[in-house]
Amino acid sequence: MSSSPYVPGEWARAFGLVSGFFFILCVVWSYLLRDPVLQDLHMQLLRLFTLDIGGPGMGVISFIAGLVITAVSGGVFGLLVAMSLNYFAQKRTGGTPVV
Repeated sequence: MSSSPYVPGEWARAFGLVSGFFFILCVVWSYLLRDPVLQDLHMQLLRLFTLDIGGPGMGVISFIAGLVITAVSGGVFGLLVAMSLNYFAQKRTGGTPVV
């Protein structure tokens, strides 16, 4: 058990899982859209947020790569959030920051 109130590893894992889940939900939603213009816009935004991998379409490899990129970036964001919360919690109480 860590002495910090917010365990960075748990936050990173949680943010990574949630962002990966939303990536899968977003891909499923893009295939459920009936309007071709909205589907194209949604896929362009999805490619933008996953660093434009996959080329012209969404195949198995680009789906896996997008899922990995999204989960890792969510994990890094969760790690940064937990470290920031620990820093400010320690700063508020006057203790030494635990990061």
